Amino acid sequence: MSAQHRHASGPAPHSPLTHMSFALIAAIAVLVEVSVHAGAALDGWRHQPTWNPLVLAIDLARKRVRWPGSATPVLIATAALLTLAGAAFAIVLARRRKGPAHPDRAARLLGTGRQLEPVSIRTARHTAQRFGITDPGLPVARAVAGGQILYATWEDMQTDIAGPRRLKTSARAIPTIASAPGACFATSNKPDLYAATRLLREQHGAVWTLDPEAIAGEPPGWWWDPLSYVTSDRRAIELTDAFVGAYRHPDARPDAFFDPAGQKLVANFLRAAALDGRPITDCYLWTTRPHDQTPATILEEHGLQLAAASVLSQVHAPR
Repeated sequence: MSAQHRHASGPAPHSPLTHMSFALIAAIAVLVEVSVHAGAALDGWRHQPTWNPLVLAIDLARKRVRWPGSATPVLIATAALLTLAGAAFAIVLARRRKGPAHPDRAARLLGTGRQLEPVSIRTARHTAQRFGITDPGLPVARAVAGGQILYATWEDMQTDIAGPRRLKTSARAIPTIASAPGACFATSNKPDLYAATRLLREQHGAVWTLDPEAIAGEPPGWWWDPLSYVTSDRRAIELTDAFVGAYRHPDARPDAFFDPAGQKLVANFLRAAALDGRPITDCYLWTTRPHDQTPATILEEHGLQLAAASVLSQVHAPR
């Protein structure tokens, strides 16, 4: 028969339970020894008991040394104080464990000293001086270790990746916009960024709002006509590709014939609307009117006979 290894059922020699047991025994020994010596001093003993805790315990057990009368209240008072102190420590420790993780706990893993030199204010000022700018840069954060403010220089690019409700807007976007010394361009799909920075940016100059989807609830202070870009056939095709790329599903499979033909038709519509000074919404109306020859007429009037012929071929194509 093969011998089987037997494992002890008790805790390991270096387990936390073992350490706690040794600490408790040591605390009781110290408590008893302090109480005996304090009680002997209060009772006026001429000969003090030994300070060796093991010998004192044996002497008390064998009644070689009697227990001083004043040692009992000392023992009770000292034990009560230690119990209160231990309970307070346990409460504080429990609250810290239940609370949210604080970045200070990771401070020992973060950069300090020379490691923060590339994002220090001294480096930022040196870079700003080369460009003739007074402001050192844009504040990024405050270092957990040391508390100094970290800056991004005017040559740096910043990218923040975080989940929802992780202070991207309040701790990063808003302070950056408020600290921008010159023109600042910001986009958002929520009104909070606009509401928090509008008054601050007005102190630096004019603020223009482009809100075609009425997210911020502010009347647009300016607008941009996409057709102002369409000054040639090539640009008409580029704008069409931008629209198609924005709305086509990534997994969609374009048709080899109809998709290029449709894009060419839209490009001609955009070109016609731009030439005639029409709004881009007229292009949509033309797509809903299969027999409307208006875009072909406009293109022909501006000398674009080939484009006009292409539109007419689509208009008169069998449905």
